[in-house]
Amino acid sequence: MEKEILKNDVKKSHHLQFKSSLVSIIDNTFKVSWLVIILIVTNFAIIVSKINEFNEKINIKLNVSTNIFIIILLAMFIFGSFIYYIIKWNIFKIELDEKKITVYKNIVIKDRYVFLLKNISGYVIEQNILDKIFRVYRFKIYTERIYNTKLDTEFVVKKEIAEKINDIVLNEISNVKMNRKDYDKVSNFDINLKLKSIFVHSILNISLKNSFIILNVILLIFTMISKGTIVKEITTNLLGLLITILTIVFPILYSLIISIFKFYGYKLKKLEDFLVVEYGWFTTKKYFIPIHKIKGIIIKETLISRIFNYNMLQVICSGIANKNGELNFLLPMINKNRLNKILKLILLNINVNLDSKPKKQADFSITIFMILFTVISLIIIPTLMFFRINTIYILIYMLVSSLMIIIFYFFKRVNVEEKYILISTGVFIKKVSLILYDSIKYIKISEGLISSIFNIKVLSVYITSNVINLKHILGYVTNNTLNKVKKYIYYN
Repeated sequence: MEKEILKNDVKKSHHLQFKSSLVSIIDNTFKVSWLVIILIVTNFAIIVSKINEFNEKINIKLNVSTNIFIIILLAMFIFGSFIYYIIKWNIFKIELDEKKITVYKNIVIKDRYVFLLKNISGYVIEQNILDKIFRVYRFKIYTERIYNTKLDTEFVVKKEIAEKINDIVLNEISNVKMNRKDYDKVSNFDINLKLKSIFVHSILNISLKNSFIILNVILLIFTMISKGTIVKEITTNLLGLLITILTIVFPILYSLIISIFKFYGYKLKKLEDFLVVEYGWFTTKKYFIPIHKIKGIIIKETLISRIFNYNMLQVICSGIANKNGELNFLLPMINKNRLNKILKLILLNINVNLDSKPKKQADFSITIFMILFTVISLIIIPTLMFFRINTIYILIYMLVSSLMIIIFYFFKRVNVEEKYILISTGVFIKKVSLILYDSIKYIKISEGLISSIFNIKVLSVYITSNVINLKHILGYVTNNTLNKVKKYIYYN
């Protein structure tokens, strides 16, 4: 199953040349065609014929030959995907030494990609069900490219090769030269979440949209109880009632179940100067993140988690929290009281105090918001009056505008500390970003016609990160705050 070439293995034990496992062909083919396979297995022709029975009024119907043709097309898609991944496997070769990973793609034009191990911002060792059956491991590697929205390289290898790769990479990214054997000796985890905690996280991580859906279902049932129709609905149309409720609630239940399976067995361990995160049931993942590659921390909450005083922790690191959702968390939902202790564990030589309240934007910023909304209102209100819109709607608009001025003023709060910037975004549901100065690559200072009168500016910082967390806006700041940020960036 594995094609491996070892060059100079005696002289250079840390020099490997290998191809991805043949299992990767089956694995990747299944990933892109699993839905098609299910459609064929569940006899797609019968499903289509049943649909035809409900569409007798339509002149054009899918007959048996058409159904067979569709199945042939689906099978061709699977076969085409299989051939594509065979070709990809055949042209793909990887070489690894103590300092770099070289990926060769040899078609007509021979491409070579070189990744220095010291620039790795994190890597993942992953096993899905198929990988576990064939005893192989999937490696995903991320580097410090600024606009990185996907992994840099990925390969599937057997356990022996996986262990060698892990030893070489760990030895290079760790300043204390720790290898896999040292890691395996440490059995105690700093954070080990039980199933109960995972279930709590899954509940608290329900999105705002799903929160409203749950509220609507509760109101629907409460309305039927208050009107005395609940008994009638149960006795005369129980199936219809259950289908209605399940149709609404099913996406939420599905999300909860998937979340429990995803985060099952969550463990976090700090070893010298890097973090190890393990979790997963069907697909197990193990992340290795060098602490010195962490550019900042994001603390998020949902509507439900805010009520129960819980937060989710993310790390800002190139490749992490990318568009594919790769490790879009460091810690699942955890009580706020434990956050300061956890941040001391994660961030080296930085004392973070989340209890200190961030300061509001510059005082004159509320004046700027008032002027902007006044100018907009001078255009909108006469337009509404011209079209003879009801006065009550105009009053509602004025009330909403007044509230928006207050919301915009309190939307951003900032603390400028000696080692980091703390940015709080939001009013009811907040997101707190902790940005380290050594991660800031450049800043942007914006000054408009109105803000220049009051001598305040909008400050944005850009960091080494993925596209999602590249830019962080501090809002309106005074010259004093701006100078402090410049000073700390220079000295850090």
